[in-house]
Amino acid sequence: MNLTSTTDGVQIQYEAFDPEGDLYNIVLNAEYGHGNTVPIYADSYPAHASPSHVWQGVTSDIRPASPAVFVPPTSCAYLFQVTAYSRTTNGYQYPVNYATDFQTVTIQKPGLILRPLPLTGPELLTPAGFAKLPDTGVTRRTPVKVLSVPK
Repeated sequence: MNLTSTTDGVQIQYEAFDPEGDLYNIVLNAEYGHGNTVPIYADSYPAHASPSHVWQGVTSDIRPASPAVFVPPTSCAYLFQVTAYSRTTNGYQYPVNYATDFQTVTIQKPGLILRPLPLTGPELLTPAGFAKLPDTGVTRRTPVKVLSVPK
């Protein structure tokens, strides 16, 4: 999805419905990058509590509510996830049951060009958490002698 302005955004349509009316809460988030999460919307049973103790949720909802939009912080692949928890209990705690669904989309904001950085030179990269490889002064590796296997 290509946005035409840096202030353009998106709205997410979803369903979070429990026909028995035992819904506890709804959470709608956008995830992107390496572990970044942006909350878009949340709703819970206490806001809908009634004498009948029934809250079914929504069969169709759009968030953020118009005219508001979710403006992505950066050009990236996004995972929009809705999760609904029930008020059912196992006798000790709730919620114990939930359902989740998601949709992924890549959003390109204008003015940004994403390109991978080229690796230059014969540098050795060290994985995170490991010590840097010792400098042996050898820039070219020689193959190990291959031994023949007797038949």
